[in-house]
Formats: sequence, structure tokens, C-alpha cells
Amino acid sequence: MNSFKSLVILTLLATSFSFFAQNKIDQGINFYKDKKFKEAKVIFENVSKNESKNGKAKYYLGLIAMVYERDMDKANDLFEEAVELDKNNADYHYMLGAVSGRLAATANIFKQVSLANKTKDEFEKAIELNPKHIDARAALLQYYLRAPGIMGGSVEKAKGQAQEISKLNQYKGWLSFATIAGSEQKFGEEENYYKKAITEKPDSSGAYIAYGNFCTKQKRFDDALKYFKKYSELEPKEARAFETLGDGYLSKEMKDEAIKSYQKALSLDSNFASSIFKLAKAYEAKGMKKEAKEHYSRYIKFVQDGKNAEFAKKKLEEL
Repeated sequence: MNSFKSLVILTLLATSFSFFAQNKIDQGINFYKDKKFKEAKVIFENVSKNESKNGKAKYYLGLIAMVYERDMDKANDLFEEAVELDKNNADYHYMLGAVSGRLAATANIFKQVSLANKTKDEFEKAIELNPKHIDARAALLQYYLRAPGIMGGSVEKAKGQAQEISKLNQYKGWLSFATIAGSEQKFGEEENYYKKAITEKPDSSGAYIAYGNFCTKQKRFDDALKYFKKYSELEPKEARAFETLGDGYLSKEMKDEAIKSYQKALSLDSNFASSIFKLAKAYEAKGMKKEAKEHYSRYIKFVQDGKNAEFAKKKLEEL
């Protein structure tokens, strides 16, 4: 009888801990969605410490490392752990592919091939596990467009993914075909696809930023600014929306407006490195050397390597 009671108590304790862990996971996810990354990290680290085989905690720690800390090596390790704990989770494979692609972009030539292959393999695995995973299909489409033929790159394969995306979501299908048309320099077709996407879902922001970027490349700066403004109206809590708006203003030499937009972006995400860098350049363009140096220095704290980091270091010596 005592053994039976002990078994019941142990079972209840295990169930209670599992319920508690899930509640903490849900709380952490809510913090993550609200961009309270520090609070979310504490929760997921505690869950991971007490429940080492919790793949979801590893996954969200990986997202935080990638999005907030911008530590791709750390994110890669965490996504690897998440996949190892749950090999049938399409989201885990997709993010492992995404971070592998990020690492490939800055790796030496010897590592690039293996990382690129891993990127493709993980995206394909995500789609195999969940054929309706639009983000994985869109990412694989991008891979097909960018990779050389010897590594599986193919415009036809990209078009195949766009067709599948269209079946799942016509709006995202139009954007996918616009991406392909742009890669083929069929700019008239590209613009028509953006217009179709906006007609399909006029309140979705993705088409506006893509169309605005297209107009910028075509040096249609007034049109670009119009679409960037619409994007910021639809995404008032997104730092990227106001960074893009700042880019639009800067293209028209509206430096004061650009500075305000970059400042707004950083008020929404103080660690948004690209906005820090762009704000530094905008201050420099205005002749505000003290503010420019402050932000170039701040940028280097977040990004030590790469073209922009080298530019910022050079500017700190010159200003």
C-alpha cells in the first residue's frame, strides 16, 4: 500500500511539474511576442535547467539568441539541441536552416558549402514534415534563386515553390513570383505582382515594403516613400517599419525626418543594429559629429565584424 501511495505521489508530482513547466513556457512565449526578450530568456533558461529535454525552451532560447543577442553560433547550437529533442518538429528544422544560411553568408569558402547544403536540407526537411509550412517554402525558394546550379540552385525549382505557396496563400504567392521576376530582371512583371498582392490583401504590410524597395531601386523615391509610410502605418510597433521609412526620407535628402524615423525604430528596439548604423550616418550627414561617433561606437558593440563594422571603425578614427 505504501508503495502504491508513493507511486501515486510521484506521478502527481511529475504531472504538476509538467503543468508548471508548460505554464512557464506559455509565459515566456508571451514575453517573447511582446519583445520582452530578457524576461523571456530568464524563463526559458529556468525551464531548460529544470527540464533539460524540453525542446521548446531550447527553440525559444535559439530565437532570442538569433533575434535579440544576434549570436548566430549560439542560436545554431540551441536549434541543433531542439531538433535533437524533437526531430519531427518542422519549425525547429526551419529555424536551424535559417541560422545555417546566416552563418554561411559570413563563413569562409570551405565552410560555406557544407552550411549551404545544411540550409537546403533543413528547409526541405521542414517541408517534408509540414507541406503547408509557407515560411520554409519561401526560404527554400530564396535558396534556389541564390545558389549555383552545382549546389541545387534553379529558377524552375523556385517557381515550383512559388506555385505551392500560391495554393496555400495567394497573397504570399504573388510576392513569391515577384521575387523570382526581380531575380530575372523582369521588372514590369515584378511590379505587377506587387500590385496583385496589394489588391489581394490591402491591409498586409509585406507587399508595401517590398514594393517600396522596388521603387527605390528604380529611383522612384516619391513612390517608395509613399509605400514605406503605408508600411509604418500598418506596423506601428515594428522597428523595421520605421527604419525603412527613414531610408525613404534619406533617399529624398530629408535628413531631419530620417533621423526621427531611425530614432523611432530604436525606441521600439534599442538593439536594432542596422538602425543604429543608419542613424550614425544620418547624424554625420547633418554634420553632428558627436552624435555620429556615439552611434558608430554603439554599433560596433553589437557588430564587431563585417563591412559596416569596418566602416564604423574607420569613421571613429576620422571624425
